[in-house]
Amino acid sequence: MLASACLYFSFMHLKTQHDSVDHTFTVISELQTVLSELKDVQSSQRGYVITGQETYLEPYIEALPIIDSTLNDLNFLVADNPVQVKNLGVLRIKAQHRIDVATNIVEAYRKHGQQAAFDLIIKGLGKIQMDEIRALVKEMTDEEQRLLAQRRDAVNKTADYTLWLGASGASACLALVFTAFMLMHRETLRRALVEASLKDAFTQVQAISTQNILLSKMSDYFQSCKSQDEAFEIIAANVPQLLPGTRGAIAVFNNSRNIIETKISWGDATIGMPEYVADDCWALRRGRMHKYNGKNKEPVCRHIGHELHEGYVCIPMQAHGDIVGNFFVSSGSEMELDEGQRQIAQNISEQISLALANLRLQEKLKQQSIRDPMTNLYNRRYMEETMERELSRADATGMPLQVLMLDIDHFKRFNDTFGHDSGDLLIIELAKLVQKNAAKSDICCRYGGEEFLVMLPGSSLDHAANWARELSEAVHQIRIQGSSQSFSQITVSMGLAGFPEHGKTPGQLIHNADTALYKAKRGGRDQLVIYDPADIMALAI
Repeated sequence: MLASACLYFSFMHLKTQHDSVDHTFTVISELQTVLSELKDVQSSQRGYVITGQETYLEPYIEALPIIDSTLNDLNFLVADNPVQVKNLGVLRIKAQHRIDVATNIVEAYRKHGQQAAFDLIIKGLGKIQMDEIRALVKEMTDEEQRLLAQRRDAVNKTADYTLWLGASGASACLALVFTAFMLMHRETLRRALVEASLKDAFTQVQAISTQNILLSKMSDYFQSCKSQDEAFEIIAANVPQLLPGTRGAIAVFNNSRNIIETKISWGDATIGMPEYVADDCWALRRGRMHKYNGKNKEPVCRHIGHELHEGYVCIPMQAHGDIVGNFFVSSGSEMELDEGQRQIAQNISEQISLALANLRLQEKLKQQSIRDPMTNLYNRRYMEETMERELSRADATGMPLQVLMLDIDHFKRFNDTFGHDSGDLLIIELAKLVQKNAAKSDICCRYGGEEFLVMLPGSSLDHAANWARELSEAVHQIRIQGSSQSFSQITVSMGLAGFPEHGKTPGQLIHNADTALYKAKRGGRDQLVIYDPADIMALAI
């Protein structure tokens, strides 16, 4: 009887220790639930800001009571652990702060529009708070894992003791020992199943965490990109890691928005056409994701270019209300992409779309700031900044640099005769001619009014003079249509100065080229004058 009593109490102690192990698993599971629901809040807020659709806020609304309820459950579960109680108090505050940021972004979108919401997102408060929450959840999970290890060790010791006690009992206790053993065995199996399930959950959480880290890193790089080409390099380096085992391509509209050009691809680089039109893609036609399961139940996009026996999705890349391109991902097998793969593809598409749209806007604003709106040549401000750089380069390499200034002869008379519209047309035609005849390395600027300036890096004085003469001959052929009146041949006067012989600073070169230009004007126009400090030499063309 004593042995039976000891065995009974030992078993009860073992059960209590098993319950403590279950308690630890429950705490870990609840922590992952809080983190997952906060990610839903973040994803829902981001989807709503990008698309403007209220349906994207449904996961956000559903997550709020779950987060609150789970935190309350955790408060009860960790009440016996002062360290975890303190950590939970911090987690509750940080979670509320993250929810407040999401709420502020949504309210900013509703009250002030998409750009106001993007301004709040760019500040990065939400990302910082999510990183802090992930770190805190990891710290709390690590604490529970430490407790789990202790409790497992205690369970193993108690189990060993129980088995020893049962084996040393009399034969009358055999049935009780056998029953205890079966109960322990069943409990062990149950614990193994729970641990396996938790391990799978941890694996999934780790995969999601890795994806979020890569997405965050890619987003950080996007904010520092200066051009779309730089962005495509970042995309090409990260997308294959985010979607392992897949193949696909990213294509964007060209400047005319009539052709979609493939910019990067991964996996099988030969998949799909390098260029296609919007009607070749079902996703672009319909404005939403198109899924193909590899079994001919849905239509295949024409841009695939051949019969496909594998599942794929096409996702229209949208930002600021416009479609910027197409995100194509294939499973690489006859199986269709699973929900997790489609979701990460959607997240990647949203980030890339926003980044490319912002870079295009930046490029457009940059071009507007450095280009003359009438002629599309560089403006005077850009010329002054560039000449400083080109002169420094020429000085460092020992290469020459020429500065040519040209002015339309009798432009005021032309304006008075034909009107300002024709005068503008003449300036535009001359700008086109200058740009057409210039080398790729030459820098053509509208200096002001009917006056132009051309920098010729690496050109000798003789080469620049010959180029100017050829340009003058071409100017003679300009004809302005649309006027019933006639005008004598269009001509230009030119002044040429070179580095280093005629000046070593932008101010000196421009002044000396301008001096030579006015010498050409006073000498009868329609000629090139090369600056000479002693005796400016006129060369008739």
